[in-house]
Amino acid sequence: VADPNEPSQSEVQIEGEKGHNAIALVLRLPNQMIMLVGRDLGEPERFRAVIRRALMLALGMMALGGLLIWFFVGRAALKRIDIVSEASRRIMGGDLSGRLPVTGAGDEFDRLSENLNSMLARIATLNEGLK
Repeated sequence: VADPNEPSQSEVQIEGEKGHNAIALVLRLPNQMIMLVGRDLGEPERFRAVIRRALMLALGMMALGGLLIWFFVGRAALKRIDIVSEASRRIMGGDLSGRLPVTGAGDEFDRLSENLNSMLARIATLNEGLK
């Protein structure tokens, strides 16, 4: 790789037959011995490839997780909205005795249903007072 008669320090890049690249430093020591210190350049590229694959896998898993969460949680919320909407249609049709369902989950839908049910009870009481 290096000629011992050349200057005491030189740097070379070696391309291997299997696509491995290395960089080497050739040093002439004071006792006229030659020392070769090298490093495989393919290692950082392999590391980048591992990181790239890990990121792609993580992004894929997050996308799949997001779809699953939307499918189960989003559908449940839409079902609750449909139930409240149907009860509201009955009430708008004149059935003031109808009430919105309260599931007991304590969520926003339950609070909305409880408030609307209280309002309907108050309207029914006022209607009875008018009769």
